[in-house]
Amino acid sequence: MLHSILIYQSETHKLLYNKNLQESKKDNLELFGGFLSALKSFISEIHLSGSKDLKRIELGDKFIFITHIPQIKTDLVTIAEREDDKIINRLFPIITSIIMDYKELFAGNKLNLKQFKLFNQELNDLILSNKKVIDGKFIKNNIDSLKSIWEHKGEISIKLKEKLTEQKNSYLLSLNKVENLPEKLMITKKIVEILNEINDDEELHEYHQKEKNLIKEINERKIRLSYYLNGAKEALKDKDYNNAFSYLISFSSKLKNFTKPHIQKKYHNLAKILLKKEETNHIIFSQTISEILIMPDDIDEYLS
Repeated sequence: MLHSILIYQSETHKLLYNKNLQESKKDNLELFGGFLSALKSFISEIHLSGSKDLKRIELGDKFIFITHIPQIKTDLVTIAEREDDKIINRLFPIITSIIMDYKELFAGNKLNLKQFKLFNQELNDLILSNKKVIDGKFIKNNIDSLKSIWEHKGEISIKLKEKLTEQKNSYLLSLNKVENLPEKLMITKKIVEILNEINDDEELHEYHQKEKNLIKEINERKIRLSYYLNGAKEALKDKDYNNAFSYLISFSSKLKNFTKPHIQKKYHNLAKILLKKEETNHIIFSQTISEILIMPDDIDEYLS
């Protein structure tokens, strides 16, 4: 029988994941607690030797199987009965493959709950497809938690759904008040996340389309801004101040609803100075040209 599946962080030996597949018994818990320090020591020896092969520790009538996954600096450990040696050897590559499909879960410090649930469910599905190595009593008592996540898609608690709906409504109110395009996109993405969580497919389709439209509008605006900015700089290099004014005033106009008002006003004022060369102090005029020429070419730097 398969007792446990564990995943450790290689360098720190921190336990990242533990799936217990046996009905809890006091003696089993004591046995498990007693071998942990020895297990960590054995894992350290594996790393020092540079071995990546499957290793086994014999513990009474049980075997502990360990393999190192260097791509994500983790160690996969299973505890199983001696007679299940061949089956465990067959399952190890499958479990490792599942882990690699969700390697982001183990590469960083932040837990992605949605990805974790999917990862956990893939292991559950694998377990249910190999019932011979699982305690029948455990399956009977835990069948609901082991069933495919797709059978329960959309079944979140009423309380959680109410809370998420409240958040969605709050974001909708903000969305109606905001004119800044990047802010609109950020809020729309949050609404899409919530709609996906509460499985409101109709509204999800609507706001996903709005998200795509905003992304398209923002990208098109960036292209125009880049065109006007480059035009202003090239005109200044040719000392064509009238054209430089025309490009820069168009640039500042396109910044509307794209950045903070004071940033838009700053470049609007710089453009006006170009139009009043004869009336402007030559030092201020020279400083204005220099300031325009060193403006960032990356349009993202103007976003708020």
